[in-house]
Amino acid sequence: MKKTLLLFLLLPFFGFAQTDLVKWDATNSGNRYAPVPLVGTINASDLSATVNNIYDSNNAANTFFISSGWPTPLSKGGQYDPTKYIQFALGPKAGNKANLSTFSFECKSPGSQKYTIKYSKQSDFSSGVFNLLTATSVTSDWIQYTLNFSEEINPVLPTEKVYVRIYAYYTNNDFQIKTGNGNIVPTIN
Repeated sequence: MKKTLLLFLLLPFFGFAQTDLVKWDATNSGNRYAPVPLVGTINASDLSATVNNIYDSNNAANTFFISSGWPTPLSKGGQYDPTKYIQFALGPKAGNKANLSTFSFECKSPGSQKYTIKYSKQSDFSSGVFNLLTATSVTSDWIQYTLNFSEEINPVLPTEKVYVRIYAYYTNNDFQIKTGNGNIVPTIN
């Protein structure tokens, strides 16, 4: 009886456990930007960018997406340019819905710069835009982030997609996102 009562009391917590839904880890040598759905109920899009973006690898432990062409400190008054971004997108398959919890990744920049992350269910970001991370400085060391989506985005219905955009700015350098096996790769859960 006590075990049944304990199970009954803990049962609601099992429903809150969140699993990784999709990751972008560059393991597909035919398409390094392809997503890897981790559950059968999710569709995701290739990593895309409106800036120069390439996959690079110094060795198996140091693989990353490297991007350039970001606004310099003198352009846009030192603010981000909403037309320059790296984008991740996902949505549930037909007949399913999803609740998003976190976006995890690791990044750096060879020089000091700033970046911000926004997300929306609108592909053109015309409305329903939320901050995942406000203006933050990036250093030349790899830094890991796990950022929480707000509850307003949930649930994501089968006819919807969520778009996550990283905007780097105030830089004369590039912006790098770590990928590859054994690394903290861009993951949404």
